[in-house]
Amino acid sequence: MTVFIPQLILTLITYLLMSAFIYPIESIIYTLLVGPMGMVLAWYSIYSQSSTISQVVVSILLLPYIQKVAYEAVLSRESNNSFVRLLRAKNDPTLWPLWMRIKLYLYDIWRFSIFPMSLPRMMILFLINLIPIIGPILVFYFRATTKGYLAHRRYFILKGYNRAEMKRTFKVNKPAYVAFGLSALLLEMIPCFNLLLVFTNTIGAALWAVDLENNERATSRLIEDEYLVDPKREFRSFRRPFSSPSPTLV
Repeated sequence: MTVFIPQLILTLITYLLMSAFIYPIESIIYTLLVGPMGMVLAWYSIYSQSSTISQVVVSILLLPYIQKVAYEAVLSRESNNSFVRLLRAKNDPTLWPLWMRIKLYLYDIWRFSIFPMSLPRMMILFLINLIPIIGPILVFYFRATTKGYLAHRRYFILKGYNRAEMKRTFKVNKPAYVAFGLSALLLEMIPCFNLLLVFTNTIGAALWAVDLENNERATSRLIEDEYLVDPKREFRSFRRPFSSPSPTLV
């Protein structure tokens, strides 16, 4: 509900602005071209354009926050430990000053969105895409690599990793992350379902992070059990050679 209301407000504002400034112009053009039906066609055109613009605005302003909330919700619900809850309680943004919360929100937009901070990178990829045959393949690979790298970025931030540790972990598991990025991009290219599949990819990345966390916890417990020493057994093992006289000394 907290996400639906801002999305509805943005959609209504976009529709009202388009109706007030663009609809009169388009209605005149459509009426001159097709007659009285031009009013209806102009209204449908405005509705379609408003829907597209609102989707773009939502994907830029709201989608980063929605992705972060969904990611952390899956981690908190599915993980066997409460590290997400503890870290979020320790670093509760509601306790920060307003300018710090604005800075955090803009950083989340930069991390999840493609606009506007990565505009130079988009231009470079656009130029590479103009190379015949191999250009689109290279662009798709670069996008898949970035998508895979961002899959667990939020998880690593919650774990307290710095940028060097994130890059090192990505290099060690690069084939798996690239495969995830390829699959995610292919799914998000499906028309009409791309926004929905963005959420499913986010949830899939969070579930993958849950598996990593649970495996790490299980490995830590195995190591602790392997090197756990029983104090009584250790004391008996040291006393055993001295419990009876050695035959060579009798």
